[in-house]
Amino acid sequence: DDLTLDEWKQFAEEYFHRCFQVLHENGHIKAPLHCIGKEYLMGLGAKYGFKELVMRSPGRYELSLLDTLETVPDISKIVTTLESLLPKC
Repeated sequence: DDLTLDEWKQFAEEYFHRCFQVLHENGHIKAPLHCIGKEYLMGLGAKYGFKELVMRSPGRYELSLLDTLETVPDISKIVTTLESLLPKC
């Protein structure tokens, strides 16, 4: 349903932006953004990333949600919706 997807989208966007704010506050990147123009502020791969955030290819990031388990939106509605679309085993 649209409300569930909107809730997840808002959570993801806020978490993504918060990660870059924290990186900037701790001196790891020069601005609290993932890019400035076409310049990405993190390098590619685990060598330049952190356990919570890694840039896998330009503009595509992998985020860990382990530190946010208390605030992650309920996934049961999404699972219920997907179950009807997936073939039964």
